[in-house]
Amino acid sequence: MGAFIGPGTPAAKGAVLHWLDRLSVGKQARENLTALQKAIKALGPTFQGLENAVDGHLAAPLNTQATVRDGVLKHLKEHWFDDNPAAYFPGQDLRQKWAEAVMKTLELSLAGRPHPVPINSWWIINASDPTVQMMNLAEVNAAGETVSSSVTLLILTPQPPPSGAPSNRSLWGDAEAFVTGHHGGKVTTRRLEKEARHRR
Repeated sequence: MGAFIGPGTPAAKGAVLHWLDRLSVGKQARENLTALQKAIKALGPTFQGLENAVDGHLAAPLNTQATVRDGVLKHLKEHWFDDNPAAYFPGQDLRQKWAEAVMKTLELSLAGRPHPVPINSWWIINASDPTVQMMNLAEVNAAGETVSSSVTLLILTPQPPPSGAPSNRSLWGDAEAFVTGHHGGKVTTRRLEKEARHRR
C-alpha cells in the first residue's frame, strides 16, 4: 500500500505497512497502537474516513514528512478505501476488510506482555486470484496472551493497476524479500528490488 507494484512483483511493504510495523515498537508503542485501535473502531461499521485515521494515528506519530503524508492520504482514499472509477479493487469492501484486519492485528499485538508484540506486515500480490483477503498469523497461549515474536499481517490482492501510487519504492525501511522458484529453467532464489526501475 502506497507503492508502485510492477508486473511480476509478488510482495511489497509500502509506506502504510512500514508505518504500522514501526508504530508497534518503542517506548510509546502501546499508547500509539491503542490510539490507532480506538480511532479505527470509532469509524465502524462503515469505516468512512479511514484514510484520516491512518494519517493521524500512523503517519503523524512517526513525524512523517508532510508531502509524503499528503500523497499517501490521497492514494488511500482514491485507490483503496473508496469504490470509485479509480479504485484498485472495486466491489471488494476494501475499507471494511482493511479496518477489521488491522484491528485484529492491533488486538494481537497489544495482547503481548509486558510490551506489545512487534507487527510484521506484508502485501502479497497474486495475479491469478481476483479476490482480496487479509490474514493475521500469531501464537497465542491459553490465557489469551500473544507469545510469538511477531504478529504477521498479510494483505493478499490481485495485481493492482500500474498507476496512482505515490512512491516507486515497494520495500520501505529495512524490508527485504526473496523469491525461490523456477527462473530460466532452473530453481533459483532472487532478491526483489526495493524500487521499480521502470514505471509506466
